[in-house]
Amino acid sequence: MAVMLANVDNLTAIAENRFTDITDHPDRNSILKAVEAGIFTGYPDGSFKPEGSTTRYEATTALIRYLLPGEPAEALWLSISLAFEDLSNSHWAYKYVALAVEGF
Repeated sequence: MAVMLANVDNLTAIAENRFTDITDHPDRNSILKAVEAGIFTGYPDGSFKPEGSTTRYEATTALIRYLLPGEPAEALWLSISLAFEDLSNSHWAYKYVALAVEGF
């Protein structure tokens, strides 16, 4: 997903590598371009998991960060109330899903 989004927008600025698992990865530069653009942040353990599957929450987050760009302001999503049984408003991805459902 990082490769796709980095190529769609012809991103050129590359972030410093702070991930433990992409040093020798063939898509390292695309990943770091997407990170520099604010689309991805990686995982709390310092990994990026470039060979992992993207969850629906991660995909939604990446697309919202790409479209905005960056982190959404609270004013955009704080008043949105979703009625999904599997997504509480305290979930880390709530704001991204809320913006994807309701628009911005």
